[in-house]
Amino acid sequence: MMQERMGDRIARVTPEYVTGDDMQGRWIHCRKCLMRSYNPNDVDQRYCGRCKVFHEDAVHPGNGHLDRTPVVVEDNDGEL
Repeated sequence: MMQERMGDRIARVTPEYVTGDDMQGRWIHCRKCLMRSYNPNDVDQRYCGRCKVFHEDAVHPGNGHLDRTPVVVEDNDGEL
């Protein structure tokens, strides 16, 4: 769970990350590892340096982040 700090202004909340700004500048908070980064590149690219993942990209299973890999589902007749 994210620890809100005095002066936090939340800009965006997703299942993977939260972005916002405070007196130190813009930040991104990873909801998996709980790290907060003030690096402007991390914020712009939605990147977590600890998890080494771009939050909007498809991610390898097992690391706790959402996987956005497309899935094709067929019914019992083999049709889409």
